[in-house]
Amino acid sequence: MANSTKINLIEAVCQSWSENCADHFSCEIALSGGLDSVVLLHLLCSIRHRFNINLSAIHVHHGLQKVADDWVVFCQKLCHQYQVPLRVEYVNVDSNSSLGIEGEARAQRYQKFSGSVATVIAMAHHLDDQIETFFLSLLRGGGVRGMSAMPVIRNFNHKTLWRPLLQFPRKQLEEYAKTHNLPYVQDPSNADTNYLRNWLRHQLLPQCDKRITSFQSHIESDIRSMQNALATIDEIAKNDLSDICPCDEVLNVSKWKELSLSRREEVLHQFIKKQVLGSVNTHLLQDISKHLFRQTKQHYWQLSAGNLYLQYDFLWFFCGTIPENCVQWRLAEKGLPESLIKKLHLRKVEPDDVLPTKIGHKNVIKLLQERKIPLFIRKHWQVLVDENDICRAVVNIRCDENESIDNGYIPAIPQLNRYLMELYS
Repeated sequence: MANSTKINLIEAVCQSWSENCADHFSCEIALSGGLDSVVLLHLLCSIRHRFNINLSAIHVHHGLQKVADDWVVFCQKLCHQYQVPLRVEYVNVDSNSSLGIEGEARAQRYQKFSGSVATVIAMAHHLDDQIETFFLSLLRGGGVRGMSAMPVIRNFNHKTLWRPLLQFPRKQLEEYAKTHNLPYVQDPSNADTNYLRNWLRHQLLPQCDKRITSFQSHIESDIRSMQNALATIDEIAKNDLSDICPCDEVLNVSKWKELSLSRREEVLHQFIKKQVLGSVNTHLLQDISKHLFRQTKQHYWQLSAGNLYLQYDFLWFFCGTIPENCVQWRLAEKGLPESLIKKLHLRKVEPDDVLPTKIGHKNVIKLLQERKIPLFIRKHWQVLVDENDICRAVVNIRCDENESIDNGYIPAIPQLNRYLMELYS
């Protein structure tokens, strides 16, 4: 049994890497020091030379257990033994977080994962974890998306999250650790059934396993069905999204309203998820939908990566910054002479800025308002000024008419094009 277990796990990890990560050459394993991650570390060390993987590890110190410092020492010794570089990250978990202690700790871990220089983050979740996640979502009303549990692979902040052990029960990992005499630490909080996941693990699920033949196989099949259904839903939603979003960070509300209720919800979910690179709050989705259908003139919502703004019948995402020093000069029928543009420099618009015209001056803020530039972006708009701080051009909008010549240059910042309403008319 021991030899077959070794072969099954190693070959399964090799196959999963070949299918999902073949174009990657760096991998960082999330190492807690527990059984699951220690087994995965040993497996990855066994295959790293075969696939030329630059292997490293990360241990996140949450400070929630008295023995947390000991776990750091354990992971350091283990990684030294395997010649695997280890980074240790310390986080402060807010016990009053609306996410709960477990949710907040998870959010802190993922934030540290996002800072990895590796392109693949390996996680040691196994079949028992998958089933627990399914039931947690079932009990909390997570719907198809929640009950589809964890995928083997998914994109995360321009990296790949990889879970190669999802098809294997914890018992098989225990057998592997025993065969290879692998040491690991025990988290005492895993026995505390006040946590819902632990109650499922120690009380409900063992009873289900006793009463129902092939219980784990049935749930695993249900999860695959949920994942297939979710893949279909996502495919439809992404097609809808491409139809009603003139660009990645703008959603056309009028076109969105033409969709059926279920498709509206999925499109909104996809749109927001694309911006925040994480899970989407159901209450947030409901609140946004409510305002979109009320035809609210203006509104905004704070997100982790920026804000959503409703204005001019469009939903906009803005991260709060505009790239600086990226102005492009384009040749036009009327524009500024090359001799002048060399003397101009870029800065944000100020309330008193005016742009010279043939009949006087035009306040730049007023000009942006007339061009229906969304209110939230106006204060971030860029202008070009001369050595006397006189405005000579408003990027993407207009140049100083008194200085314009035939076949001159006009300034543009491509990232600002999405805020030009005439492009959507």
